Amino acid sequence: MSYMMDKANDIEYFIEGLSAVCNDKNLITKKVKERFGSEYSKLIDYLLLLENEKFNAKALAAALNNRDLEDGFFRFELKCAEKNNLVIVTGYSDDLIELDGAIKQEGDCFNGEIFHLEKYNDEWLLKKGYGCNSISAIWYDQNKTAENLEVIPWTYKTEISNQSFFAKYRGETFCEGFVFSIEHLNMDNQETL
Repeated sequence: MSYMMDKANDIEYFIEGLSAVCNDKNLITKKVKERFGSEYSKLIDYLLLLENEKFNAKALAAALNNRDLEDGFFRFELKCAEKNNLVIVTGYSDDLIELDGAIKQEGDCFNGEIFHLEKYNDEWLLKKGYGCNSISAIWYDQNKTAENLEVIPWTYKTEISNQSFFAKYRGETFCEGFVFSIEHLNMDNQETL
């Protein structure tokens, strides 16, 4: 795990501890900055923003854009997505699509695959094949390139209203991911068990 991820985890746990005994946002901000110092001021402000503010898909995608996700997402990013009914979609390695936040699912998609989301009882499931709420995971789409004109390994096409962002891995763009709200999922033809 990277040093920045370790530091973010320390800050997040400290914020959670303070929040359990205090609801004064200004006091929490002051105590966190006193504890971790000014060199982490931007990270602290970002984590406090995730913890305290309401986000939509556009705002979360903007916050994630061009982040290096070698160690994954910060816990507060995932909590923020979950509490705001947002789902983050990214590729992982050469064979996985990952959904995180309000829906936690993954699917095998070596060389690409088509998926759809179905609701069973109160849970959204990622299923292979065509259906409502489809997501096509595309491996090396020749029409999607990064700033350096290299083809991006993972891109997606979907009918779900979303906001895209670029994710990096070890400094290289590896995915054009996206964020969507579960409120935009089509509820037609959904089954309950």
